[in-house]
Amino acid sequence: MGMFADDLVDQYWKLGVSTPAGPVTISCNRYLMNGDSAQAQQAKIQDVRSQAPAKKPGIFVDGAAFTRTYYGKGLPSDLQHVLQVGVDSGVLPSDKDALQGWADSSLGVDCTGFVSAYHFQCAMMPLGQGVNAGCAYFYSIARRLHPQSFIVWTLDEVQPDDVMVWMNENGVETKSPGHIAMIVGKMGNSLKIAESSGADDGQGHRGPHLNQKMWDGTTQKKGGQCLNIGEGVIIIRTINY
Repeated sequence: MGMFADDLVDQYWKLGVSTPAGPVTISCNRYLMNGDSAQAQQAKIQDVRSQAPAKKPGIFVDGAAFTRTYYGKGLPSDLQHVLQVGVDSGVLPSDKDALQGWADSSLGVDCTGFVSAYHFQCAMMPLGQGVNAGCAYFYSIARRLHPQSFIVWTLDEVQPDDVMVWMNENGVETKSPGHIAMIVGKMGNSLKIAESSGADDGQGHRGPHLNQKMWDGTTQKKGGQCLNIGEGVIIIRTINY
């Protein structure tokens, strides 16, 4: 496989773009979930897609990459493509600070987009499904692959690439809208996770970032057992097979 989920966070923070003055690195620091609140962000992404061919005839615009980015499901390479098309066509500024400012107001990825991007890049799922996969998809696949043990109930059993979903054992979401994250590792009673959320990580990163969750036994939420983390979660086995 060759990577862990914290590597994907790093990729979103280090989007390489070529400019006339040389290469620059731009960070994805926002969360973008399709809906009314995302319309201003999405309009800016669409502006690049529609204006670039007119400003630079013949420029290659990968429609699928723009679509995934538009809906908050973009891979790091998709976000890089949007930025590069914008710079090459002159729709976006080539100055690093100005380009970072545009990215901060326009680009983002949601929680399922982040987790799906990781599974795609690790060849655990096809890209087509990766645009639409949600918590229920990962729950159902883990249940099919590991019918007797798809939920992890003890800290000792938790492994990197297991998936944390804000659900109870019956697949009922404990948070609205739902949420999903990747297990990176553990230290003592602390779980290191990689996720994309609207919460600031304390270093200016919203969207993809790392976080920690403390293990605190089990509880009951929405009529089913779950782990006593946040609103209640379960950890399901990796779908790496």
